[in-house]
Amino acid sequence: MSDLGDVLALWRRVKPSGEPFVLATIVAVEGSSYRRPGARMVVTSQGERAGTISGGCLEAEVAKKAAWLVRHGPVVEPFKTSFDLDDEVPSGSGCGGTVHILLEPRESAAELLEELDSAWKRRSGLGVATVISGPDTGRRGIQTEDGLSEGLADLQDLAEGALRSRESSLYSTETCEIFLEYVPPRRGIFLFGAGDDAIPMVTFAGALGWYAVVIDGRLNLARPERFPEASKVLALADAEAGGLEIMEQDAVVLMTHSYEQDLRALRMALATRPAYVGMLGPRIRSERLVRQAAKELKLDYESTMSEIHAPLGMEIGRDQAAVIALAAVAEIQEVFCQERALAARCGLLL
Repeated sequence: MSDLGDVLALWRRVKPSGEPFVLATIVAVEGSSYRRPGARMVVTSQGERAGTISGGCLEAEVAKKAAWLVRHGPVVEPFKTSFDLDDEVPSGSGCGGTVHILLEPRESAAELLEELDSAWKRRSGLGVATVISGPDTGRRGIQTEDGLSEGLADLQDLAEGALRSRESSLYSTETCEIFLEYVPPRRGIFLFGAGDDAIPMVTFAGALGWYAVVIDGRLNLARPERFPEASKVLALADAEAGGLEIMEQDAVVLMTHSYEQDLRALRMALATRPAYVGMLGPRIRSERLVRQAAKELKLDYESTMSEIHAPLGMEIGRDQAAVIALAAVAEIQEVFCQERALAARCGLLL
């Protein structure tokens, strides 16, 4: 599961009990850092934590100090991640920078976590504007893709701007600084094919926090117990009847080993235009499939074929199912990163 998924899972566990916790969010970075603004970690009063805010060097320090630092409410604290070269034995993580972390007690973080959880389940984006300096530190406005807004009215317009631009940035007024954050929607991977080679693909997808759906016309294979880490397992007929919600941020992989099933799956994929479409098998087979599907959907074959990854996966070997899955997921992640880089400027520095 991804960091945000881990954070939300721990929060859901402690929410009913009322146990105190601290939410730590990177809001700015000076110099170099493993994690960027928007990275989160939650720390409970019992010492449990989920999420990461560094490469492993800051988590324990922040967790130890968090409850004391928020005793008077939300606060932004700088944490150094560079080497102290004056020491006989250099200390620090060696990243060479400083991260500024917003620490919030349960009362301040509750509304944001509710909205993050809702957006995670809906697989939609979120715009957030949070004051990170002055007496109003921790106050925020939140905007959803559904047009719903929460928090302070004067911050909601800024949150809407972050959502609309798909960018995170710092915004300064005469009295304070505001962290404008775009929280992208959860990615999804739709695997057409429930054979043994799909099992490690779902495992890798789960580790990345993707919403993973497995679809197959073979009902003896399309069973939830074969894919315990999948978000959903469907029969191909149910998917065609409207059981899928493929979005523009998603990936579709065709690996049924059946020409007829792959053609049915390809029709659905081309109709929704996801970020990635990949096909297992020889290039000549994929070209035939795309030519037939494009003709049926009245699409230009050449431009359609240029958007298909066939055969799918990076060139790291194809001698076993786990390697094929790794090659495919790595290629999908690369496409996701390129797509996001085109949609948003990722660096946020002080």
